[in-house]
Amino acid sequence: MMNPHKMKRKIRRKKRIYRRARNQAYVGGKRDFAKKRKRKNPFSIASSSFRKKQTIQISFLLLLLAAILGIYIFHPFFHISHIMVDGQERVTEQELISTVEASINKNRFFIFPGNSYIFIDVDEIDTILKEKFPITAVHIEKNFPSSLSVNIAERLSTIIYDNADSYYLVGLNGNIIEPLRRVAESEWIVESDTTTSTNELGEEIEEIIEISRVHVPDIHELTTDVGAYPIIFDQLSKGEAEVNDHVLEAEHVANIVRIYQSLDTLFIPTYFLLQSQELMIVHTKEGTDLYVDITEYIEPQLNRLHIVLKEIGSGYRAQYIDVRYAGRVYWQ
Repeated sequence: MMNPHKMKRKIRRKKRIYRRARNQAYVGGKRDFAKKRKRKNPFSIASSSFRKKQTIQISFLLLLLAAILGIYIFHPFFHISHIMVDGQERVTEQELISTVEASINKNRFFIFPGNSYIFIDVDEIDTILKEKFPITAVHIEKNFPSSLSVNIAERLSTIIYDNADSYYLVGLNGNIIEPLRRVAESEWIVESDTTTSTNELGEEIEEIIEISRVHVPDIHELTTDVGAYPIIFDQLSKGEAEVNDHVLEAEHVANIVRIYQSLDTLFIPTYFLLQSQELMIVHTKEGTDLYVDITEYIEPQLNRLHIVLKEIGSGYRAQYIDVRYAGRVYWQ
């Protein structure tokens, strides 16, 4: 067994030999494989230069986009300066334009102009117009770079009431809102006959006798002066009326408006004739009279009208079509 002292000396001697060999390797420029050395990336300078160039390009691009967006937002060329409106009948063009201008001529987020093409909110304009005016539908279109087109469909809130004495505006509740004008003599079709008689002296005397007198509203004059409203001639009326008088049932007014709006693609109504408590005759421009029951729900009667029109064909013009009875339709 080896002496421990000799073993320790042997270990120390091996360590000295190792240190000497390692030092000689450093002095001779030889590589010490026992120690790892870091390698230098030959492309590190080029990569850094590329990244700097790329950063500059991206920054320039962002600045360019910001400048373009700023011009697009703030330059007057891209601000709405022309508003076109269409479809109005009772609401004036200037009222609509003023309302639209008031809604867009305000800043967005405190700094952005609200009339800039990019910030025009068509849904907001739609809501404002419907709240302020009797409108059922609004179509708004932005036309690049600086115009806005607004097309509206007005909601009927009044009708023209004719009692053979005067014309009145009547609201949806059936009450008179205001008088319009008296019925003119020219709006009567008078049928007369001439009779001959002899007086006490034997002289013949001719006398004109009125046989019938039929009132026909002057539709053209009314629509020109007042506007495109449904016109109802009430044969059951007792003559003169005053403001706030209740002349029609609200359900009847609603039925008249519904028929007036739904016949656009079928017939053009000229006026409505209330002939009895139930029977209303719709006179049309095409010459076909429609018989409806004003006291009943109007939708099934309109459905029956569509069905019979498909059956008789669009080329046939009936003298009248009676849709008052469920399950059957009469026409001639």
